[in-house]
Amino acid sequence: MKKISLLVLLLIGIMGYSQEKISPYYKLGKISTDIESLASNVKEALTSAGFNVIGEYHPEGNSNLYVMAYTSDELIDAVSIYADRGLHAATLKVALVQDGDHVKFSMLNPDYQFQSIFIYRL
Repeated sequence: MKKISLLVLLLIGIMGYSQEKISPYYKLGKISTDIESLASNVKEALTSAGFNVIGEYHPEGNSNLYVMAYTSDELIDAVSIYADRGLHAATLKVALVQDGDHVKFSMLNPDYQFQSIFIYRL
């Protein structure tokens, strides 16, 4: 818990001094599979790593698009000091896009998320 709190505070501090633009998403890669198989593997990996999957959906009902929202108890504890927006920062996402016989996958950049939510509170 202390490590997560220190990491969050360090990231927020660094972001406060950074003048660079940061990307809202990390493009993680492309894999030859179908979207449902990869979604199942990602969910299993997240839960095995101690994260809680809190939502899954296909944007616009499109079966070629898939989003999974996740968090952890440690992340919730670290950001809950901000009662008005902390829980929003504790929610991270993975996105999958079926592109023919491959699936492109990306995730929300936590640095971007924390900066967009907390930077004006420092």
